[in-house]
Amino acid sequence: MRRALLIVLVIVAVIASALLAIFPHPEEQREQQWHAHEILNEAKVAVSQLKSLEGDAFFSQSVEVGEEHKERLNTRFHIKMLKSDGESVLRIDFRDYEYESDAERDAHERMRVLLQNASLFDYGSECYVFTPKISEEQITAFSTRNALFRYKFIPLVEPLHIVSLFDLASNASYRGVVNISVGNETVKAHEISYELSYPAITFAERAELRTFISAENFLPLKTELSAIYKHNDENTRIKLRFGFLSYKINTNLSARDFRIAEGLRVIMRD
Repeated sequence: MRRALLIVLVIVAVIASALLAIFPHPEEQREQQWHAHEILNEAKVAVSQLKSLEGDAFFSQSVEVGEEHKERLNTRFHIKMLKSDGESVLRIDFRDYEYESDAERDAHERMRVLLQNASLFDYGSECYVFTPKISEEQITAFSTRNALFRYKFIPLVEPLHIVSLFDLASNASYRGVVNISVGNETVKAHEISYELSYPAITFAERAELRTFISAENFLPLKTELSAIYKHNDENTRIKLRFGFLSYKINTNLSARDFRIAEGLRVIMRD
């Protein structure tokens, strides 16, 4: 009888330990949330203090509507950032645009052609896109948005932009330090999970994200997002990934690289 009781007590203890591991104590959850927001704040400070940055980056998007429609796109780009007179300016030079789609091939093909050798200049409240495949004599200007997709008409999220949305993050949790790949290198990063909703997210009610923040310099290295958009009893599953393939900070960049060529006709878009 005593032996049976002892076995039961041992089993109960094992189950209790497992439950505590799966469902953290409320105090531990609060500590994780506090630590998560602390890391997010450190990332905001790290980006704001950058003098310059240059690197290669990627953006990928997967959209699935039930079992009927699937599309994927991947783009790579070169990114430069320079702080001038206290304001950050950004330049993106597009490299590749690849896609797979069973319904929107024409739209993707137009975007692929549009972005060939294209450059985007982000001056804060507005940006300019030079698309030489369309015209070498004009440049298109439009205002930026304080949302995940900052640039209208262009399916792209650059890695540094995510920190501007951290103040809108909810249910943040610190997942620990993990090893991730940045190009061919393996680096240590803080993994933070959180949620974003409107106005940061405009394509779904809510999105779940994981951002991997460098354990060395607190820069956001990679972000993964998943969301479901529901309409007329149909679910659209959306997954995004974006981050750096390589980067160098505080490099010697010329302000000339961030200037729009003279003589171009400016086309304003809302």
